[in-house]
Amino acid sequence: MGDSEHSPMDVISKVSSAAKMVGLNVPTEAPAPVDGIWAGITQTQQSVTVPVAGDYLHMLRKAWNIPSGAPQFNAGCRRLTKNQYAPETGMGDMPPVEREMAALTSLGPERVTTNPRCPLKECDKSDRLVSRTYNAATRAARSGNALACILLAALRRTANPEDQDTMSLIDSALVTHSQLTRDIGAAISSAMISRRQIWLAQTTLPENIRKELTNMPVVPAHVFHPDSQGVLDKAEQSRRTRESVQRTFRGAASTRYKLRGSQPPHQSSSWARKEPWVNDRRRATGFTASGDSK
Repeated sequence: MGDSEHSPMDVISKVSSAAKMVGLNVPTEAPAPVDGIWAGITQTQQSVTVPVAGDYLHMLRKAWNIPSGAPQFNAGCRRLTKNQYAPETGMGDMPPVEREMAALTSLGPERVTTNPRCPLKECDKSDRLVSRTYNAATRAARSGNALACILLAALRRTANPEDQDTMSLIDSALVTHSQLTRDIGAAISSAMISRRQIWLAQTTLPENIRKELTNMPVVPAHVFHPDSQGVLDKAEQSRRTRESVQRTFRGAASTRYKLRGSQPPHQSSSWARKEPWVNDRRRATGFTASGDSK
């Protein structure tokens, strides 16, 4: 059950059939008339549009502006959405930003709490909105998980394998539920990536490092990927290697000028300047700008 192949129109037709059973009108769109040299060509069949249930649309729109004002049938629904899952399932509320990543912002390690807030006011507003979006998506995921359990239990208790029409409807319901689950997962992932971007925008990290940290896979119970520090370690190692090479070439050039008895031309000292993010990283990991342990 649920493993059979379904074409897109097959699933839509099953939904349309179910809609008719509950008294919903199924609108159809007739193909546009064709004139000229194509007039004799057989036209495409009428396209079927999935009907919208009025009660469903009413509840959906109620939740747009005032989610708490949307109708809720009983207290069990509220308890269901508040029921917390283990963090590793990825269906819990938005986890806090990791302290070592938050410390890369102007907060520094001194002002980072167990659940840090963005130091910039406008970023903090965006961060809260993204977290609310994530929490709404995980509530939908928890409800979807409960719905899957109920649907499968009802299937085992009531479905007659010989009733092909009913079995076909149930199978289409499972296929539709799988698509719903996929879209909820995409919403959860997008919200998490958006939150990463908000926090990284408040750091001095170069664009290429921010991009790599943002696009790392989403891991349950984490805002940033657990190997984010490894990315920063590699970036800092690359910087040290680059500076070492620059010092070597600069030293060799100075030696050649001394042997000639002339002064080397003035060179910018920008090569020796530490990039701002390096000091921020050292400060965030418990080191001062000079590299001495606190």
